[in-house]
Amino acid sequence: MRSKHKFIPGQVVPMEERALLSTWHFPAVLGPVTRLNYAGKYVLTSRVYANVQAAVNTDINSFIKTVSKVWNNPNFGTIVGIGTLGTTPIGGYAPGSLLAKLDGQLAAQEYKIPFGGSDASVTGGLGLSVKTALTTTNPASANLNNESVAELLEDAINNSTDLSSAVSGMQTVRAETLAILANNGGPGLLPSYVETFGPGGHTAGTTVFGLKNS
Repeated sequence: MRSKHKFIPGQVVPMEERALLSTWHFPAVLGPVTRLNYAGKYVLTSRVYANVQAAVNTDINSFIKTVSKVWNNPNFGTIVGIGTLGTTPIGGYAPGSLLAKLDGQLAAQEYKIPFGGSDASVTGGLGLSVKTALTTTNPASANLNNESVAELLEDAINNSTDLSSAVSGMQTVRAETLAILANNGGPGLLPSYVETFGPGGHTAGTTVFGLKNS
């Protein structure tokens, strides 16, 4: 069963606003800002993180807005891609569907974070996309039964009784993805990855990249 952790969508907003500023810096909760012995692509800058944060937020909000527009369309399920995960040769959602588009967008953002797009043994990837959700060791992903953001959004739609409840559920997924400070369950998928595998790694030996404010 899915985790019962509750996230407050409103908690994302201040972070999103700050992430749009060039002077945004990593908050202390994500760990000490230090390069350690890492360099180059193994150092995540605050600017890159902020850009990824903003892009993921935009992509999810765009998905929610489009779903709202096609809610009453007779072909709603096909347009969104409901129930199509793993039914195609490529293994993801049906090509051309809204869920497939979103999953592709988030997969592209994962590659901008150290080891985020990898399914190798280092971190297993970030956990935003269908591919990395199956391999990631990101604890926030484990709390969400290792479902990708697209899968969580599909669940929110399937578990809703009307458009209002669907939007509320999808906004909760947005918080589960982005919130740095969340109730009863720790940070969302993106900040949890940095908190776990950056300099503030909670478990000995998990630190695989440094942080730098830029």
